[in-house]
Order: sequence, then C-alpha cells, then structure tokens
Amino acid sequence: MQTFEVLEHIPGRISMEVPSIKELSDSKLVRLLKNVAEIPAPAGIRDIRHNLLNGSVIINYEPERTNIEEFIQSVMYNPKIRHIMTGK
Repeated sequence: MQTFEVLEHIPGRISMEVPSIKELSDSKLVRLLKNVAEIPAPAGIRDIRHNLLNGSVIINYEPERTNIEEFIQSVMYNPKIRHIMTGK
C-alpha cells in the first residue's frame, strides 16, 4: 500500500504528498486528524504541517533524535488511519 510519496527529504525536514487526503469527506478528515493526533510523536519531532487542499505534509524534526522513516510508518500503517485512508 503506497499512500504517500516523498517529495523532498533533507535531514531535519521531509515533505510528502498524500493525494488521498484530498478525496476524503469532511467527516473522514476530522477522524483522520483526531487519530493522527493520538499517535505519540517522538521527542525530536518539531512541527507537523499539513495542507488538506493540495494533500501535502511537511515534518520538521531533529535527525539525531528521530528515526523519521519509523515514525511515518507508524502513522501510515496504524490500523485506524489505514482504514480511513483506504477503506480497508
């Protein structure tokens, strides 16, 4: 299941496109944001910004304190989030 594409990744900042966000209904967006907020972010995550209109997510983080790939996988493969994003 590929639900996102990394657009740019430099240590400390990763930009991703998550096209399926744009297709979600308002109620699913609310559930998605609630479920993402419930996932504990590692201490090194500085900021997570999203643009629901263009389907982008930018994460600023401290590379020496955060395994960003592991964090992204924990979010994208969380059963609640996966269900909202894919319907499965």
